[in-house]
Amino acid sequence: MAILYANNEMKLSLFNMIKKIINKIYSKRVKKTLKTYWHYVRELAVNKNKISKLKNNNKKIIGENYKPYILYSRPGSVFLQGEKIYVSVFNPCNIPLEILFIQDPNDVNKNIAKLLWKQNPVLITPDAKFTGDFIIVARSPIVKEGALIRSNSIRGKILPLSQEHNELVQTNREAEHRFDCAIERTSSGVLSLHNPWILPGYANNEKKIKWFPIPVFEGATSLYNELPEYYTDPLLYFSDCISALKSKKYRFITWHDILDKRVDDFSNCVLLQFDIDAGPNSFHHVASLCDELGIVGNVMLHRKAKYWYEYDIEDLDINYLRDLESKGWTFGYHNNALTNIAGYLPENLTEEERNQASKNIIHDVTALRAYFDIRTLTHHGGNVLNNTVKIPDEADVICVDRPFASELWSSFKKTFSDGGFSARPEPLKAFVEQVKPNDGSIFMRCHPLKYGNYPNGSDINALSDTTDLVPDIDVVNNKIVSNKELNIHERQVAWWYGRFHQRTGERLGFADPYKKLSSKFKFDNKIINKIKTLRSERRSEFLRIYPWEEGDPRVIWWHLMSVFAKQGPTLNVGAMPLEQKHETYQFLPEGSELIELDIDPDREPELVMNFCDDSIQLDRKFITVLLNGLPYFSKPDVAIRNSAKVLSPGGVLLIGAAAASHPERGGMFRPEDRPIWRADLNLNCDTPLSLSTKLWSFDDESISGLMSSWPGKVQSEFISNYWFIVAQKQEY
Repeated sequence: MAILYANNEMKLSLFNMIKKIINKIYSKRVKKTLKTYWHYVRELAVNKNKISKLKNNNKKIIGENYKPYILYSRPGSVFLQGEKIYVSVFNPCNIPLEILFIQDPNDVNKNIAKLLWKQNPVLITPDAKFTGDFIIVARSPIVKEGALIRSNSIRGKILPLSQEHNELVQTNREAEHRFDCAIERTSSGVLSLHNPWILPGYANNEKKIKWFPIPVFEGATSLYNELPEYYTDPLLYFSDCISALKSKKYRFITWHDILDKRVDDFSNCVLLQFDIDAGPNSFHHVASLCDELGIVGNVMLHRKAKYWYEYDIEDLDINYLRDLESKGWTFGYHNNALTNIAGYLPENLTEEERNQASKNIIHDVTALRAYFDIRTLTHHGGNVLNNTVKIPDEADVICVDRPFASELWSSFKKTFSDGGFSARPEPLKAFVEQVKPNDGSIFMRCHPLKYGNYPNGSDINALSDTTDLVPDIDVVNNKIVSNKELNIHERQVAWWYGRFHQRTGERLGFADPYKKLSSKFKFDNKIINKIKTLRSERRSEFLRIYPWEEGDPRVIWWHLMSVFAKQGPTLNVGAMPLEQKHETYQFLPEGSELIELDIDPDREPELVMNFCDDSIQLDRKFITVLLNGLPYFSKPDVAIRNSAKVLSPGGVLLIGAAAASHPERGGMFRPEDRPIWRADLNLNCDTPLSLSTKLWSFDDESISGLMSSWPGKVQSEFISNYWFIVAQKQEY
């Protein structure tokens, strides 16, 4: 269920402002939604120290940080001329919105098409003649802090019709579907990689590539939406991109050049900043490449790194770094003082700890000045907000991060960062190709690990091929409490859980690092050939939603049956359509007998009955029960109880169900007709299961509630915005 944390700094004026807006703009339905919260808002405004979690059937208070979130509801950001575009908006307050389709990203006031947002998904039909780049954003007439409430923006491109472009579009969609299956995001746009075993879409080619997946933790993250050239050879790719900027007559400058006012003309300047993080050895490869090109960069160094990656400044090749400085490179302090105090799972950091971090900045800068001319500082990101630590005057450094030094950034016309798991806002090569001579000054933040770590694992070795090495979070916590060193897989788990504790925004997914089910899937030729044959029979509209084979929920279901179904009598509840009945047989163990049960006689099941009736009685037992369609069951909890009733001891129940986070089928995006299941919200049983138009979706709380009384072992996994469950009934 969606929850928004009210800000403890909320002022009474905010209450009055919202109330005034509500009275003037909101519909009666939205007024009713928020009316029950007025006394909570007033209480929070009066008592700053009281923070309440307010929730009421997916309705939320509009707090100071409220921001809708828009995304493509079907994978892909590249389209063919004349194609329809589907988007969904996470808008739990249900505030009035309009969707803007902006055809010229360089001038957001021109060529704007507007659609009134009513429900998800939203269908956008661009002008049939239009090709080129576009931006889509959601906007509300509600004013917050002097500006309209608006969502994030998503970019895309429409290409002219051709066979070549058709292939590009299909490749893009599969790549982004892979990305969606590997990355979890929050409503504030924070991305977290939960499945590094999924190869990025453009890395999955037949050519030998030098890139490889690495474990993900603080300061050590891969790029997941780069171009094919990147994965072929990351270091060469970086070299080509920087060389392209130089060929466009751009000159490379430093922060010291700006501070000392040595730059008279910013029209053709690049400030290239390297945040070393976990890549000190990778930096040598990248810096040597830049040195050969005759360009200079800005290097942001830790004095000491602990926990996630460990080194002291003395461990680096000081002579090499000082030689770079003599050639015009500059060095600054990359502030990780609070990270070094917080450790692996930072929670409830005290004011005393923050003050100590502030003092440590002085020590760190002083130590670095023994080797370099340290005049600047940037804050390290990650799970700990180092930018909340006060920079002491005694450190005598200038923070050059944009939020703290807007005057220094006034000359930059374009910016690029490869932080996180994606090259934002686009791949590095695409960014460089759009740069024209005399375009203005450019700021680029790059992390050497993403380029110089390959192909030899200069800093981080390749990820293991199996998820079996991923430990339980309790094991990791025990090691942390005991002050024991974590291996790379344990660091990955600690980082992932810490990320959702520390970073803001509501999770738009329910993933975790453990692949309890999918890690058991088999990919032998027999299974693969069956899947490819059946996928070829799917409707094109279905394949548009699930372009990547391994992210197709039907394919995942076939894998689930082929691994976990037991040989013997099998009950499929919710009969397949007549033309698809052969699918189930192909993935059951040989010799299994399949019996189908449905409330709808038109499906021609062997058993016609309501499986959501507590009084159901069958005259036989089954070794496997299949429930791949739980959203259609009026009372899912009753269906699961009945599954346990008809299963033999040691039998297994397999479940597939749309998650609440599904952009087109989930309750986060469609609360009215795809509600999130709760026991007290069971629908009326009179509507036939397979004919129902109001379907359930499920979040982690739903799954926990449904399976809490299951008589045996339960394993579940969130994959591709679906839940898959294997529940084995105890032997006795």
